[in-house]
Amino acid sequence: KSDGAEFIIIMLHWGEEYKQTPTKYQTELAQLLANEGVDLILGSHPHVVQSIEYVKSENSDKECLVVYSMGNIISNQREEEMGFKESENGIIPVIDLEKTKDGQVNIVSAKYIPTWVDKYNKAGKNYYEIIPIIGDVNSVSQNKNASTEDLQISKNNTMSLMKDNRVELYN
Repeated sequence: KSDGAEFIIIMLHWGEEYKQTPTKYQTELAQLLANEGVDLILGSHPHVVQSIEYVKSENSDKECLVVYSMGNIISNQREEEMGFKESENGIIPVIDLEKTKDGQVNIVSAKYIPTWVDKYNKAGKNYYEIIPIIGDVNSVSQNKNASTEDLQISKNNTMSLMKDNRVELYN
């Protein structure tokens, strides 16, 4: 920030594979980075969705938004291969920023779109499709090669992980 950065985003490859809760290392590192002035942390590696929360800096009144794990956007790590149904889930963070008159850039809203990785075979070749689960799962499944049950299970699992009420489901 001393060199002119208005907003600092860090993407980390961290966490324990297939564990839906952040590890102690993740939470401690998130706090350290928040203390150093990082504004947004986007995490990957566990292959499952983990929570999103704000971490308050111990050095100022600023908060850092931490997306511990976005899960799988696309991967062959599905239940039938790995034994973890949750590895079919992902999220797309939707972060709105605002620049104030005094030049500060702040997060105005934090939302997430649950996703589900569909795998299907066509003419002997495997295909993968990321299905954003926006709105009613019945209407989503009618337009996709996915069952309403799979989409609802995925959406419910993802929603159950979000503990910070300032982070909203995107509709």
